[in-house]
Amino acid sequence: MIHPLQNAWANAAVEQDYARTITAMIHSGQLDGAVAKLLGDLAAIDSPLADLCQVLSPDTITLSGWDDISTAIAQFEGDPVTAVHLIMSNPTDLVFEAKTDVYDPLIEVAFYTDAHMKFSTLSPEQLLAESLAPSPNWYGQSEDIEVYAEIIGLADLNTALLRHKNQYFLRSDDDGAAVEEAPLGYVEFTLASLFRAVRFHQAVKAELDAHGLAGNVPVIADMDNMRASIGSVYYPTHLQEVAIAEVATLSIIVKPRHDELPPREPSGRSLRRRIVFDTPEDIIALPAKRGFFKRLFARS
Repeated sequence: MIHPLQNAWANAAVEQDYARTITAMIHSGQLDGAVAKLLGDLAAIDSPLADLCQVLSPDTITLSGWDDISTAIAQFEGDPVTAVHLIMSNPTDLVFEAKTDVYDPLIEVAFYTDAHMKFSTLSPEQLLAESLAPSPNWYGQSEDIEVYAEIIGLADLNTALLRHKNQYFLRSDDDGAAVEEAPLGYVEFTLASLFRAVRFHQAVKAELDAHGLAGNVPVIADMDNMRASIGSVYYPTHLQEVAIAEVATLSIIVKPRHDELPPREPSGRSLRRRIVFDTPEDIIALPAKRGFFKRLFARS
C-alpha cells in the first residue's frame, strides 16, 4: 500500500509546503498540534522508526543544566545577559563504529548581551525574524560563559536517523524522467526528522515553563547539522530566584619598593604577590618569586 505522501512528495514543492506547515506550527507555539500531525502521518508506516516515534513521550525527554543557565545569567559580572542561545546538533565528524552504539545530540549554550545586537529592544516577532536570518552578525559573538547542558531521551531516535538509508530522494531517474512517487523510507525519514525537531522544542519550552529564568531573557532554540533544522524563540513565563554565591572579600596589600611611588590600582602582578581574605586564618601565601622588576631594582 502506498503512503499518501509518497505520491504527494514526488513534487518537491509539496514536501516543502509540508515542512513549512510544521515550522509555522512551531513558531506559533502549536507544538502539540505539530506532534499530532506528524504522528498521524507516521501511523500509516509499519516500521521500527515509526513505532519509536509513536512511543517517544515528551515526559521521557529532559534538558539538563537549566539551573546552571539561570545561575550564569544572574552572576555574570559583565553587561546584562539579554538572550540565551541553545543549539542542538550532531558532530560533523561522526564516525559510526559498533552497530549497538547510540548517539545523543549535543547541546551548546551561548549567552549574549546587547553588545552586538539590541536583543532587549526587539519584539518577539523581530527576534524570531532575526534568529532565522541566514547569517546574523551577532551569531558567534557570545560572552565567555561556559555552561554544560545535555538533552536526554533522544538518543535512540537520533541514532536511527543518523543511520537511516533513505535520507535523500532523487526525483528523476537515470534518463531524466520524473519519478512518480517518493520511497516510503524517505517519507519515514523526513517525518521522523521533523518529529525530532518538535520534541526538542517541547523540551526547551517545558524547562522554561517549569523553572523560568533569572531574568526576562528570551531563549533562542536552534538546530545545526541536522535535517529538518528548525529554530524558534521562547520567553520565560516567570522569573527564577537564584541565590548569589557568597564570595570571600579580597583585600589587596601592595608593598612598593620605593615610598615615593604613587598609589595605583591593584594589578595582576600585585594580585599574584599576596591575597588576604576577610579572616586572618584564611591566608594564602604564594611562593616568593624574583620577577623582572625585583631583579632590576636589586641591581640599582
